[in-house]
Amino acid sequence: MNAEAENISNGFNVLIVDDEQKICNLIKVFLSMSPEFDKIVTANNSLQAIQKIQNQRFDLVIADFKMEGRTGIELIHQIAKAYQNNPIKYMLISGALQKEDVQLAINSGIKHIVVKPFSRNQLLSKVYEVMNITEPAGNHSKDESEDQ
Repeated sequence: MNAEAENISNGFNVLIVDDEQKICNLIKVFLSMSPEFDKIVTANNSLQAIQKIQNQRFDLVIADFKMEGRTGIELIHQIAKAYQNNPIKYMLISGALQKEDVQLAINSGIKHIVVKPFSRNQLLSKVYEVMNITEPAGNHSKDESEDQ
C-alpha cells in the first residue's frame, strides 16, 4: 500500500542546497509544514547537489548564493543547461547580495530571490509563487508579521 501511495502522490520534490546545514534544516522544516511538498532533500555543496539531481527528479531547486567552490547562480546555470528538458524551477537564497549579484542572477534567468534572514511565511510565499501554488488562506499569521 505504501508503494501505491507513493505513486499517487502529487506533491512537489524539492532540493535545498546550502553549505550551512542549519539553513538546509530550517528550510526543510518550513516546507515540511506544507502538504504541497512530497520529498525534501538537502545537499551541502554543488557536487552533492549534482549527484542528487542525477538520481532523483526535482520540481524545485533552492540554492544559496554563496557556497564554497561554486555560487548558487553557477550551480543553477549548470543544472538548467544539463536538464533543459525537465521543467525544474529555481530559487536563490542569500544573506549578502550586492547589486551586481542580483543583476547577474536576473541575467542568468533567476527571477526568484529570498534574502536571509527570512520568516517561514516569507519563504513559503515565495516558494508558492515560484511553483504557482495557491497560497492557503491564513498562511500569514498576524502575530508573526508583527514580530518582523
